[in-house]
Amino acid sequence: MRDAYGYHPYDDAEWSRKFRSFLQGRAWTHAEGPVALFHQAVGWLRRNRVLLPGVSVLARQVLQVRTVAQKRLHAAVARAAARADRELPGQLVATLVRPEGSAVLGAGTSASAADADDGHGVRPCAGAGGRDRQADAGPAGPIGGRLHGSRRPRRGGRGGFPSAPGR
Repeated sequence: MRDAYGYHPYDDAEWSRKFRSFLQGRAWTHAEGPVALFHQAVGWLRRNRVLLPGVSVLARQVLQVRTVAQKRLHAAVARAAARADRELPGQLVATLVRPEGSAVLGAGTSASAADADDGHGVRPCAGAGGRDRQADAGPAGPIGGRLHGSRRPRRGGRGGFPSAPGR
């Protein structure tokens, strides 16, 4: 079948190099998560008629490429910080050290929000900007019912569902 439809084996040296080059470039130039990069990788393999490997093989390759891109980005930022001020990298690292026994707060969480208690020993879960994640979640999850760029669900009725006719 591979020959009849013109597909290339995944482990072919030439196509493996082309794929790796695509994946590295994509990881470096796009701020995508691992799932989006995985889907882009599958799309590239399909468009170029390369047989798809197993999911774990492809996921491992995506992880490796993302790790390399992250290290490259961190090195570039560290070089830029050192060029701006020789003492800046050391000062930035020093901000990461926290005193023993101090609490770790989420991004944008204020100390008062983290210390709040509802009387039952439960603390609110605050996300970016100190907002409660449950307020963002809604019935369809944290993205407000949007899946893959689809439109928002119609408003009205209960729980964001349209009202029944005659109501």
